[in-house]
Amino acid sequence: MMRRYLSLYLVPLMLGLAGCRAPATALTPAEQTVRAADSGTITGDVRRHAAFASKYLTDKRDLWVYLPPGYESHPRDRYPVLYMHDGNNLFDANTAFLGNEWHMDETAERMIRSGELPPLIIVGVSNTPARLDEYTWKPGAMQGKPMGGKGSLYARMLVDEVKPFIDKTYRTKSDRANTGVMGSSLGGLISLYLAKHEGATFGKIGAMSPSIWWSDRAVLADMKGLRTDDRLWLDMGTQEGDTPEDEVEGARMLDQELLGFGYVSGRSLQYMEDEGAGHNESAWARRAPMALRFLFGSTTTR
Repeated sequence: MMRRYLSLYLVPLMLGLAGCRAPATALTPAEQTVRAADSGTITGDVRRHAAFASKYLTDKRDLWVYLPPGYESHPRDRYPVLYMHDGNNLFDANTAFLGNEWHMDETAERMIRSGELPPLIIVGVSNTPARLDEYTWKPGAMQGKPMGGKGSLYARMLVDEVKPFIDKTYRTKSDRANTGVMGSSLGGLISLYLAKHEGATFGKIGAMSPSIWWSDRAVLADMKGLRTDDRLWLDMGTQEGDTPEDEVEGARMLDQELLGFGYVSGRSLQYMEDEGAGHNESAWARRAPMALRFLFGSTTTR
């Protein structure tokens, strides 16, 4: 089951080729404002904090911060925050995997200005060459080589270092009801870990195309105890990997487990199968507005 991802996604990421560019030369997270004039693919107010260092993990990484329209002109307002993995893939095609970004800046600008989404801050935490280790909390193997299992350290970095830095630097609503986390593939997998083990911090969870297959579907046995007052988005494309029926089966199994724990379909849980969608940034970008609407907008019904 794992082999099909070697050529599709994971090995390029593991080798640092998935938009994981070398960090900026700055050694402190000094604020840099990245505007459309600097990069034709960035819309609105996106700021980069270069080479953010952690005491838990070796690799430094950039933090990308999207600020909503009106942030500067309404200095007393505070905003919900969505933390996202693979932050280098979210806003700028120049740093994204194969040049394919999620267009989260354009999506958020459009939805906020149209009233579909309340103003919110989006924090993109860039990946590193250690992505596979950092986004998995159970050890596994790739091509017979043991890998993975540092997800708990990545979680500590997010909760103990990144979130306090963002809360100090920007005007956030820092409570769990206004704090979300979202990612895709292994980023979707680690988002589920954060829902389980950091539920006091994150109340909105987005797991897009989560790598349920990792470590013999260990995630299916590890979700019991989730706080069912969360709002959780789960999805899967029907053409992901070499055997897409296995991916859909795993997602359906997780959906049923979550319902069994007490999640309510269309209220606290939204599961979606994207017909014909593969395992790529374009598919996740297309589904991102639906996930944002469910997590931060009004509830919908399935």
